[in-house]
Amino acid sequence: MGRLPPEIVQGILSCIGDFDTLKAAISTCRYLHTVFISQKKEIVTQVLVNRIGWDVLPESILAYETSLPGPYEPYMLGYDESSAPGPYEAQKTEEFFEKHLSRRMTSLPKSMRWDITEALSILHRHNMTESLTEGLVSRGLVNSTLNPDSKPRLLPSDIHKIQRGYYLSLTKMHVLIQPSSWVISDEQRDAFYRQLKRFSERAGDNFYRTSVGS
Repeated sequence: MGRLPPEIVQGILSCIGDFDTLKAAISTCRYLHTVFISQKKEIVTQVLVNRIGWDVLPESILAYETSLPGPYEPYMLGYDESSAPGPYEAQKTEEFFEKHLSRRMTSLPKSMRWDITEALSILHRHNMTESLTEGLVSRGLVNSTLNPDSKPRLLPSDIHKIQRGYYLSLTKMHVLIQPSSWVISDEQRDAFYRQLKRFSERAGDNFYRTSVGS
């Protein structure tokens, strides 16, 4: 393995589908670990993409970014108030909708790279979303016409629709609980919710409509 060029090793590591396997791989060989360290964000980001998949990745990113803290929380942790990162603004959210949800994201811009802490935070939320979806399906709540003794058989595309609905609900919740330091008018917030609903309806996902409301 040590004879392979670094870019080949990076390509191999980037094909791994989960972080446990990635951790095991870079623990087996010093050269693999060295290549990983040199291209850490690139490899971590690609493994995250492999794990979540493009069908729900845009919604998972949006839910993560809208959950980032407002300006006063970092300030309390020692940031200078003038340079503290601000909350995810409504305009940025709408731009994200236009760029990545109206036309489904199939590649990441160079600016979208995550370190391992950020990636694990995104993945933790995705694991919870998968668990919630599994529970919903196993209880047969996705179809009220099912025989109680029947177990619903859903296509992967149906599962993804439910997961996207959960993520958009999280996004809506994150906007609602932004700190009071984020000054946003009622008109701006209403416009944001209209945008959210418009994209959910365009996608044709019934679960979107029930989860994001009117």
